[in-house]
Amino acid sequence: MEAQPTRVIKKVFLCISLGCVFAALGCSTVQRSSLPNSMEATPPLFPGMKSTQQKDIVGPPEAFGPGVQQGSSVYGPELNQVRPVVLVLGPGMARGFAYVGVLEALHENKIPIAAICGAEIGALVGALYATSSSVNQFEWKILKLKEELFVSRTLLGGQKARSELNGPLIDFIRQVFGDKKLSDALIPIHVVGSTKKQSIELIQSGSLSQAVERTMGGQHSEPSVGMLVDDARSLNLGPVVVVDVLTSRDSARARDQRSKADFELRPDLVGIGYLDFNQKTEAAFRGKSAIIQNISEIKRQVGGTIIRE
Repeated sequence: MEAQPTRVIKKVFLCISLGCVFAALGCSTVQRSSLPNSMEATPPLFPGMKSTQQKDIVGPPEAFGPGVQQGSSVYGPELNQVRPVVLVLGPGMARGFAYVGVLEALHENKIPIAAICGAEIGALVGALYATSSSVNQFEWKILKLKEELFVSRTLLGGQKARSELNGPLIDFIRQVFGDKKLSDALIPIHVVGSTKKQSIELIQSGSLSQAVERTMGGQHSEPSVGMLVDDARSLNLGPVVVVDVLTSRDSARARDQRSKADFELRPDLVGIGYLDFNQKTEAAFRGKSAIIQNISEIKRQVGGTIIRE
């Protein structure tokens, strides 16, 4: 009589045990289905990748995002390639500060510069731009180009151009360029400098500070412009753009020297003389305005579509 209750108790215990097991299995299934996808086994994202299992995927599978697969579709119109320009920046003393505005405007309009060929103030401004890592750094250097670097005062209170490169300007040149070479510039730059025989020659290599000293210490006119244009064309890097800041009389004499250029830009510098360094900000503004007024033609020269960020 005692064996039957024992069997009943055993059956009840067995049923309870089975119920616990099924309940545990059900909870496990619920828990697994509620796990985030990153914790489950995932198929490969790209051909060649191994599937991930029980691991979180953080960020893209490659350092710079997923690679572009071969044969992927490209949507939208195809843009023409934009050619860079080769700038010719000649002499002009104070009027040459228009080059500052020209360079700033080209940068703002995303027009690349392949090389700069310069003489006198054009070489100095071009070298400052070509060796600057940013436009802000370039503008900071330009601010240090004070009037006393270029002119000296007379006993009667007038001013005259410094005829010899032995004063503050040469100190500035050596300080700002240091031991850099022309080949160290971020943008290739060639300059026209004077020789010991008072002739002019094209300088394409060697010390940058010495090249700028030679171009600032000589007397340059229309022959240097022609030499710069010929050099710019020989580079075959893009359309040659000459920025003419000479007075009307001097510009007329150099017209034939500029005829080989693809485009000539002449900022309106009426009222600004060669020694008017107190108007350098105005000259820079007029240089930028000249680019803005001719931007359609410049874009036509470089071809393609200029993309603004």
